[in-house]
Amino acid sequence: MATRARKGSHMCQRDRRTAQRGSRAALVALSISVFGAALIAGLTTADPTELDRQADDAGALAVVDLSNPGPQSDALERHLIGRPAPGGVSRDAGGERGVLGESVVYSQRTVQDDEGVGPLFLLAASASCPFGSAAADDFTLEESSFVTRVTWEGVYFGAAADFPEPGGAFHVTIYEDNGAGNVGAIVRDIPNAPIARALNPRLPLFLFHPVYTFSAPIEPPLLLEGGKRYWLAINGNPAGAVGPAFAWMVSDEGNALDTPEFDQPLINSAISCKDLPVTQFVPGGSLGFDADLAFTLRTACDPDDCDCDGVPDAEALATGLSADCNANGVPDDCDIAYGVSTDCNGNGVPDECEIIQQVFAHSGKLAPIGTRQPVEFVVPNPPQATGEVYISIAARADLSASDEYLDVSLNGVDLGRIFRTDGSDCPDLDDAAQLILHGPQFNEIVNGGDAVFTVTASSRVNPSLCTSELPYVIIAVDYLRSDDRDCNGNGVLDECDIASGFSSDCNGDGVPDECQVEGLIAFTSGALAPIGDGSPQTFQIAQPPVALDDVEINISVRADLSTTSEYIDVSLNGLFIERIFRTSGEDCTTAPLETTITVDVDLFNQLTASGSAVLEFEPSSAVSAELCNLGSFIDADLVCLARGAGDCNRNSVPDSCEIEMGLVSDRNANGLPDSCELTADFDADGDVDATDLATLLGLWGDPGPLGDFDGSGVVGAGDLAVLLSEFQSDS
Repeated sequence: MATRARKGSHMCQRDRRTAQRGSRAALVALSISVFGAALIAGLTTADPTELDRQADDAGALAVVDLSNPGPQSDALERHLIGRPAPGGVSRDAGGERGVLGESVVYSQRTVQDDEGVGPLFLLAASASCPFGSAAADDFTLEESSFVTRVTWEGVYFGAAADFPEPGGAFHVTIYEDNGAGNVGAIVRDIPNAPIARALNPRLPLFLFHPVYTFSAPIEPPLLLEGGKRYWLAINGNPAGAVGPAFAWMVSDEGNALDTPEFDQPLINSAISCKDLPVTQFVPGGSLGFDADLAFTLRTACDPDDCDCDGVPDAEALATGLSADCNANGVPDDCDIAYGVSTDCNGNGVPDECEIIQQVFAHSGKLAPIGTRQPVEFVVPNPPQATGEVYISIAARADLSASDEYLDVSLNGVDLGRIFRTDGSDCPDLDDAAQLILHGPQFNEIVNGGDAVFTVTASSRVNPSLCTSELPYVIIAVDYLRSDDRDCNGNGVLDECDIASGFSSDCNGDGVPDECQVEGLIAFTSGALAPIGDGSPQTFQIAQPPVALDDVEINISVRADLSTTSEYIDVSLNGLFIERIFRTSGEDCTTAPLETTITVDVDLFNQLTASGSAVLEFEPSSAVSAELCNLGSFIDADLVCLARGAGDCNRNSVPDSCEIEMGLVSDRNANGLPDSCELTADFDADGDVDATDLATLLGLWGDPGPLGDFDGSGVVGAGDLAVLLSEFQSDS
């Protein structure tokens, strides 16, 4: 068998053509290039036994059959990890053994033969920084885990007589990925890792280069996130400048084949020890390396000790050593560390505990209960509920018959009848029932005041039946509330929204601007004329806001609407909403007819999600557009609760901030940007000009509402004054 190394590649490789010819007794040679100098160890013999003997002499190799357990294999198992195994060993998928109690978090086993991997048949990559080379490989855990030990395999080249020399050290570094396929921020750096070193049970490389297993503790335990890409760099740093060069064994496992664009491992062939760990490695692909490196990450942390502090989670929670604000049975610091909870302000409290809080109220025993005698439980000014409200009721009373029951109400609103069929007489274990209210229902009933729960017994409930104790009722109320520290309801604390730039805070009051522009918003069409057969009208609202409650459309009409065949169909973005004035209309009234249409909030938001709201008013064929002497028209106001009440131009910046910063004008100092107050912009082109003046003059003397800006009931001089005050204004 003959092998050769490609000069300058910093790796060991196998010449397959020679391997196909050869026998085990052929010339064995490995070379590694370090700053251009070749270090070659060779042996020529026709006797395989002699090869094995010299390999034993050089590397003190003890070949042990691990499939046949015995004293020899036990000794080797202890030697492999550098310390006695407490009671036994565990085996991972790569065949490497570890300390009992440790489990494998991640593993890439050593390539098991001399064939190598990748197009260049790699066996090992030089990772010996005194000789100007270093190596790193990436990995990703499936689940978040603490790492307490790293083990890896490697070989030495250019060995001195005391091979392997005793003063060797390693520089171990774990990095985050920088997002571009290279090492990024340092997660843990161990410049002189306290390693244990032992012979690996596999055959030596090319018969006389023993493979060693190395082990280094990671202290304190290091938490690595599942699904996140990291890098492991392990580089030999022997004492002195002329020790043996270390080469890190490669693996036929990992992601080299799956992610050829990264082409692992990363190699740096011009690195010194002092430049570690702050270095950028050279992608291996540029040198033709298509392989992974052999290593195993282990943890000795108990699965029931999520923060790996030696105290079981249950004990830590029971004794108060750890907090569990969200009551999920996991210490809060673990929720944060493992990404179950966020902690955007870094105060050690999961954000959901600062945003969502539990409300609980308990009445104690309310007695006596019976013979229509009500009992009350008052919860003073409870906060608004988010989600369901659970009302739990326990009772010990005369409740065994179907006409013996309890009626429950909240602020006079009936909530339900309980224990009519499932009650009992004075039980040792209280009868129990639960009523559930939707949060909006609860909030509407309470309406910002007290919550008064009343329980009334039917006339057949005997208040004297229970002899050992007065019959009683216990009421408990339990629900979640939203804290006002998340005003926009996005699950992130307002302070974090502002700090991250997600929300602006133009006035510096600590409240995201979008939350200060929430309230009623009204959009007015003005008088759309005429209205009748052949003259439908359309009112378009560009970029309507997302409604927070049902939307009202208030409509005023003067038209030919006196018979049941005369009506107007209203549609929103092409969907029919309602038919109006079919039975309640009149012909050409001086005072306009009025009606209101309510559109469900979810339907409105669904229909307007495209970014436009188009209201269409389609008269029936019997409606004449010319019948009314004063002129026919339809006027619609769309009113909704939405964000934008203090933001008339709907740019998510409060009007007050825009005015204060001089971004908009407010000539009349009424707190509204002038651009929002143009009343005489008939053609809606953003200014009041000659076209609008001509329109007003054409309406002179009409009763309005079109053109009647001052509300006098007729278009005249007052309205002209309004128009002239806005003349040539910009929107």
